[in-house]
Amino acid sequence: MHRGIRRLLALGAMGGIAMLSGCGGGGTAALQDQSPPTVDMVRATRAQQTNEVIVQALVYDDVEVSTVEVVATNGSLQTITRVMRREYANQYRADLPYDTLRVQVRARDSAGKEGRSGEVLVPPPSPPDF
Repeated sequence: MHRGIRRLLALGAMGGIAMLSGCGGGGTAALQDQSPPTVDMVRATRAQQTNEVIVQALVYDDVEVSTVEVVATNGSLQTITRVMRREYANQYRADLPYDTLRVQVRARDSAGKEGRSGEVLVPPPSPPDF
């Protein structure tokens, strides 16, 4: 009987090890990118001294944001695209020339999905001081 108990314990331990071997660090599950980035709270303001346009936006993704760009239209109706820099957390910023009229922010994630903001009008420049 003593031998039977040892055998039962040994089989139980082997079964427990087999069950645990599939848990934890054996492999990693890749995160599945479910949706494009969300571009939110786009704001265009002007620098007080230079009237340059400052564009800020919050950008979120379920996995990873890879690039954030601002597409801007100037007074000659030319379109320019600039990469926005990450200020902190999910906030991005770009500085644009003073003749910028409207902007749109677009973001791509690591899976290549793209999210865009609506178009935002830039406030007019401040009048000159006399």
